[in-house]
Amino acid sequence: MKRMEIIACRTAEKEIINALRNTIQDLYYSLIPQIPGNDEPDFQQKIVWTKLNFLLICFLDEQDVVIAQTAIKAVRDKLPNIKIKTFFTDVSMCSLSTASI
Repeated sequence: MKRMEIIACRTAEKEIINALRNTIQDLYYSLIPQIPGNDEPDFQQKIVWTKLNFLLICFLDEQDVVIAQTAIKAVRDKLPNIKIKTFFTDVSMCSLSTASI
């Protein structure tokens, strides 16, 4: 199992979510809908995140990782000027713990 994180400009949000929903059965995810980027002119030349962005987080089985990568590539091909970054982490590398209050 892998944890997938996608960060991209909000203009691509619906395209990305629809592409994943249409290709991955039983897709469950968390969405952080508004992550402000940095609009400084000098900064704009050096980094992707200059506008309002979103973050999508979900956990995928190994077979769904390839499907997700293909779906995201299709969105990148459709929206070539929109920066989309995708990160995958092995769940074994994530620390899951519970705390008692």
